[in-house]
Amino acid sequence: MIKNRELEIKMMLLPGDIAPIKNFIKSLYLLNNKQIIHMTAYYYDTADHSLSHNMLTYRVRKENSRYIATIKGKPQTINFITNRLEINRPVNSIKADINVFSDIELIPALADIVKDNTLTPLVTNNFKRQQYVLFINNSKIELVIDTGFIYAGIYKAPICELELELKTGQADDLLLLATTLQKKFSLKPSLSSKFSRGLNLINYLK
Repeated sequence: MIKNRELEIKMMLLPGDIAPIKNFIKSLYLLNNKQIIHMTAYYYDTADHSLSHNMLTYRVRKENSRYIATIKGKPQTINFITNRLEINRPVNSIKADINVFSDIELIPALADIVKDNTLTPLVTNNFKRQQYVLFINNSKIELVIDTGFIYAGIYKAPICELELELKTGQADDLLLLATTLQKKFSLKPSLSSKFSRGLNLINYLK
């Protein structure tokens, strides 16, 4: 794995898919027991969407009792594996503060983009994450099932999805697990992030 890169595959679920998938997961080599994480995420941008126009996503998320700020770059997708920049920093609250990224080279670009404009949350979401860490061959993969809602203005949309993220190892193993799940449960891959789905709710990307 390359530092500060995220490799993941996302698949949409129906509520009835969850129980059979969880039973199947039990047959795999699990590193630990399932974790339950309650998530609240704010996706920030300026009023003129300057970060989005520069293919950057800025999120601050509460994960149970801790807060994590994240910068994500433009996604590149091959065989439904999304590869993109991802930099995470622990923070003390869900408020926007890009200064937490001041130790990396990306921050001058962020500062130039944002300037003195106010960062406000365009999209928020609240969901429950069921998280598993497992091994496929010699690769460590995080499998999560997310259920909840995306909010954008007066609109909302349900979250019911599965994500696979390669933590260490080979992308081929990530694709192998995804293909197995797709065939066994007739799942469809998705290239839409929670943030992009929220923007679609307010017709920003149309």
